[in-house]
Amino acid sequence: MAKKPQESLLTAAFVEEVEEDIRQEKIKKMWRRFGPPAAAVAALIVLGVFGWSFYINAKEQKSRDLSDQFLKAMEQVSLGQTETAQQIFKDLSQSSVKGYEFSSLMALAYQNIQKGDISKALGYYDLIIQGQFDEAYKNLARVLAAQTSVGMEYYANYQDDIEKISASNLALKWSAREVKALHFMSLNKMDLAKSELKNLAESTEVPADIRVRAQMILEVIEG
Repeated sequence: MAKKPQESLLTAAFVEEVEEDIRQEKIKKMWRRFGPPAAAVAALIVLGVFGWSFYINAKEQKSRDLSDQFLKAMEQVSLGQTETAQQIFKDLSQSSVKGYEFSSLMALAYQNIQKGDISKALGYYDLIIQGQFDEAYKNLARVLAAQTSVGMEYYANYQDDIEKISASNLALKWSAREVKALHFMSLNKMDLAKSELKNLAESTEVPADIRVRAQMILEVIEG
């Protein structure tokens, strides 16, 4: 027996609703994969570069001592001794040596992201943003703070910075645009998110990792 038109419409609506639920679940999984955890990866990269650079360039006794402390803190992190590592990083963040201050604040932010204490993590990023650091380091902290706070009320504190960076000629502009896309996704403004992601996915100027992520997220949204 043929279905009545009304039954067909109801069935179609039900199927569409199920497909939308599946799509939303995929987006949530993608968000968990490419949201705040990416900030932690970036922080680790920075920590590795700084830690090694400071270690091989240590010339004075103070520099050697600070380098040893930094490497000890990193070792404690790898051993899961986070409380001990945190105390060392806190001491280093007040060492009056900008490189170690920056790296230690980044490490503290990362550790608090891992613990789920976003407010405290953002507080460490803010210390970089408001501190006496090179503007390049401040911009990195701004992008990571915005990325970490996407979908939260904290994001408003960094939105203007993200707009400025994304419209600049800085290397970080692509990361800032990726953050904007994630922000639009968090607001369910999918048309705006798609626009940002397509620009990232289709431009040969965009770093490969960001381009690939943009394409993957687009496939989920449009799936």
